[in-house]
Amino acid sequence: MNTKTTLNRPKRPALLTCLPALFTMTAVLHAATVFEDSFARTGPLYGSSPSPTNTTSSTWGDNATNDGPIVKNSALVIPNTNDFVFLPFDFAALKPNSVVTLSAEITLSSGTGLAWIGFGFANSNNAFGTATSWLRITTNGITKCIAGPGHTNYIPGAAFPLNAPVVVKITYDPAANQTTFYFNEKQAGTITNLQSPAMDRIFINMVIAEGDTISGTIKKLKLHVSGGDGKTDAR
Repeated sequence: MNTKTTLNRPKRPALLTCLPALFTMTAVLHAATVFEDSFARTGPLYGSSPSPTNTTSSTWGDNATNDGPIVKNSALVIPNTNDFVFLPFDFAALKPNSVVTLSAEITLSSGTGLAWIGFGFANSNNAFGTATSWLRITTNGITKCIAGPGHTNYIPGAAFPLNAPVVVKITYDPAANQTTFYFNEKQAGTITNLQSPAMDRIFINMVIAEGDTISGTIKKLKLHVSGGDGKTDAR
């Protein structure tokens, strides 16, 4: 683990004021998409809304002190800096037997050293401590499929070749407390989480040590709920 990196950085004040009222509507989801973001806009990711689908009126948060990732050419451009961006979602309100699936197309363009990208579910802005079902993608294309909280319970994932888009999918089953990982629709495996997590967001995490680099894009992000009666009561 990179000891030079500190993931817990001060949150932006605007985020603190919006968290208590993340959800202002009730959505009945029968195999329905909660978020779908094609990133078909230009400008900062922070404060923008997923489009074309955003059933909870959520906006992208960013816990970093810099300006964070930008969106252009229908992609989230991975910044060469430490950052943690997220979309809030009230997983605790899911009805029994619902299954949650997060997917995206990720392209790793370049990288050096120990830099990495995290992608998945969490319940705070600290991927190492509280991320629950997530992927860790390093600059040499090696991936870990992790079922936390934390980062110690994992299996190897598929390799990420440079400049080749890979469709990743993370499916979490709360009833079984298990996470299944897919790369280009091929199952990498299923892991039982260390404990039943209290997830409240999906996240993308960039961790860059001094002198390291990483670049790439994320496209076609989607959060989908299926199974059970599929009803979420927004809070």
